[in-house]
Amino acid sequence: MSRCLLAALLVWSCAPLPQAGGSASGILDSAAPLSDENGSVPETDGGKDGGANSTGPQQSDGASPPVEGGAPAFRVEMPIRREDVAHVFLSLWPYGVRGGGHTYDGGHPGWDIEYKFGSFVRSPATGTVQSVHAVPDQPDARVIQIDHLSGTHGYRTVFTNIEKVLVNVGDLVEVGVPIGSPKAAAAYVNGPVTYYMTHFQVDDMAHSPKYADMSNPMSVSPESYLSDEGKILFREIWSNTAYPQELTSPFASISRGPLNPYPLRRTWTLQGAAAGLPASLEITDVDPATRAMGASTHDYAMRDSSDAITESGTIELEVNASPSKMTFVSTTGARRTALYDIVDDQMRIAWSSSSTKDLASAAVLTTVR
Repeated sequence: MSRCLLAALLVWSCAPLPQAGGSASGILDSAAPLSDENGSVPETDGGKDGGANSTGPQQSDGASPPVEGGAPAFRVEMPIRREDVAHVFLSLWPYGVRGGGHTYDGGHPGWDIEYKFGSFVRSPATGTVQSVHAVPDQPDARVIQIDHLSGTHGYRTVFTNIEKVLVNVGDLVEVGVPIGSPKAAAAYVNGPVTYYMTHFQVDDMAHSPKYADMSNPMSVSPESYLSDEGKILFREIWSNTAYPQELTSPFASISRGPLNPYPLRRTWTLQGAAAGLPASLEITDVDPATRAMGASTHDYAMRDSSDAITESGTIELEVNASPSKMTFVSTTGARRTALYDIVDDQMRIAWSSSSTKDLASAAVLTTVR
């Protein structure tokens, strides 16, 4: 997986999306019409679970309404070409994940995708450019929104952190056409890091989430709508992705939910036997507001085969190009380091009392969605 960073010092560039009308609220206007001659705009929300289909994805926070019989299923390509994929920092930050500007707003309403410098963001489906507008607190960043129809069922794709816009309101854009260039973003990773990123969001204009006070309430997971080709490219990018929250939120599409869901807890279960590893590892992502700046927000508990806790403490993270490193700091002060790699429901982990170099002898732990 990717990027070397200290989780506690991470600075995310993605914030809640602005309204088309330039509201300082940072939230798209879900009451606006799908599209009108003045370029008014609405918004989105969702989860993963299964591929795209004509009825839309089913989600724990609300299901997309069915597309009328005979209408083509809505499909999207990835808004990036294979040769433009970059792995400098995050590669792809998931839908529904908490952190940055989305810690308390229901979760990230799309994917943040990293691009190579000089590459272009591309339209993922044929549609009409509904609006192009500036971000209120970032005058050099633009938001592009494109309307799409499946029969009479409306969808919208949203792209933020665009620097150079290549389309105009009212343009009909075909799938794969360049619409703009990704803007540089900054993070602190043991020093400043610059990378190029665009937020990609899919809105189902009739989606009705369980939590109506979320930001971007009509967003649904892009993963549920990917074409077969889009799925292949997505998996290539996803297999090289790493981010601090994946210890408790390891999937590319996570159901969005209440404004403050903490603590987030996930259990990883050892497959087979491995010396020095517990039968299960329970990891908790605590509310960052309850911890001092720079302190770990991950707690752990190791359990034996009888489910008794054998050790507990906090986790220090360094999320690197595969594999990443975590240090377990027990309540007794003992420190143990492990290298790990996570893809969806599988964690490979190589344990050492001091350090280890690769995952050649890694044990496998799994989790359930």
